Amino acid sequence: MTDWIKVMGSSDHPYNQRKHRGRDQRHVWFPGRSSTVDEGDRLFLYSGHPLQRFFGVVLVICAPRVTIGSEDGLRLCCRVFTQLQLVDLENFGVPAKDVFPLPGGTRLVSMRQNSHVEIQPDDAARLYTHLHTAAAREQAEMTRAPVQRNLFTR
Repeated sequence: MTDWIKVMGSSDHPYNQRKHRGRDQRHVWFPGRSSTVDEGDRLFLYSGHPLQRFFGVVLVICAPRVTIGSEDGLRLCCRVFTQLQLVDLENFGVPAKDVFPLPGGTRLVSMRQNSHVEIQPDDAARLYTHLHTAAAREQAEMTRAPVQRNLFTR
């Protein structure tokens, strides 16, 4: 199994909260006709410009296959299983700088230039921990009962 960062969106078509709500969680697309991603690999989903946040983890359950998009031309589509997905990108997504603290580091540059980038197992473990913690905070916030206040108390 190989771990990858998969960039969602682009500078021309940024990945935002509205696109996130309408995202097909069963498939992930790659530009072009070939990819190094294979069945059994794990993808850490990353929203590029302008959010720059990690927001989910998926497992590739079927090797990518070539499809033809009406506006994109050839692209690859692979079937995935969602392991972890944050709902609120802006408040609970994990900023890239928290995981890879070097702002000009090669990993961050590579993420901006490629649709997916391989990461080392120790980086993947650290990233998974960050995402799991963010998901727990998001779940706690969503299930917390609203505070009731007595308006007639002084």
